[in-house]
Amino acid sequence: MIIEEKKIAELESLRQNLKKKAIIVLVIFIIITVVGIVLSLINFLNDDLPFTLFYIGFILIIIGVVGTLLGVNRINIKLINAFKNAFSGDYLKELYGEDYKTFPKQGLSLSYLMQSDVLRNPDRYTSKNLFVSTYKGIGIEGSDYVAEFIHTTTDAKGNTRRVTYSYPGKAYVFTFPRQFNNYFCCFEKDSKTEFYKSPSRKTEVEFESVDFNKKFNSYSSDDTFAFYLMTPQVQLSLLEFDELVDSKIVFVVDQNKLYVFMNSYSTKAKVSVFKKIDEKIVRNYLLELSIPLKLIDDFDVDKNKFLDQNLK
Repeated sequence: MIIEEKKIAELESLRQNLKKKAIIVLVIFIIITVVGIVLSLINFLNDDLPFTLFYIGFILIIIGVVGTLLGVNRINIKLINAFKNAFSGDYLKELYGEDYKTFPKQGLSLSYLMQSDVLRNPDRYTSKNLFVSTYKGIGIEGSDYVAEFIHTTTDAKGNTRRVTYSYPGKAYVFTFPRQFNNYFCCFEKDSKTEFYKSPSRKTEVEFESVDFNKKFNSYSSDDTFAFYLMTPQVQLSLLEFDELVDSKIVFVVDQNKLYVFMNSYSTKAKVSVFKKIDEKIVRNYLLELSIPLKLIDDFDVDKNKFLDQNLK
């Protein structure tokens, strides 16, 4: 997809206008904060003044800090929404095809994703921003998720403490025509949290690539199947993908599906009214929109070995 200079110019123009508003918000609430600090200091240094002055100063400080954060954040959201509007609709249909559909309030179910045999059952699970499409005969499903585990501890005095650990990420499921009879999965090292587990009754596999083995732990029901899927080019592509995208990746090939989990995900397309919008930012943003297509390409899912149903 060609990045239109006109669209970048329009977004940069909007950013500059929003930046002016953000600066006004900052100035107003910084002044309020400074006044609050001054009043609090005056009261602190002069015991003869009523203590009410300190409370007024303290309240102004809170108003100033909260107003700064909320005000700038609301303006940033306007810019983020402008990005979404600029690269939705026709852009996404151009990427994925005319059957691309989104369901913001829905997500991939936990029971569906647990078929990958690498997930544990969390105490709470939520998912949203579901999208579905078909690309070169391959079904694509994706959504964001948050898995939560609640731990309860009791000390010697009988005091109970509950701590919730959250594990957010992105999940994609690709469905291809060919049905495999073997299983393969790969964990990026340091990706395992309590949400993930090693697959049952699978043995560890090592490949010839030292760099890949340093980065990933691999398991399969059959070594030959593992080497069939993970060609040297696929291994290299996944290493390059890992450099482009800031996350810990877990993937599974089972029957006619490729499951991809991206946990500890962090966007590189950071949009801010205080950061100039240029081609690099837009490219990072579009890369994130097209992650599923890049995964298809890197895994060779659009090649004959995944598409030909007659292969054994």
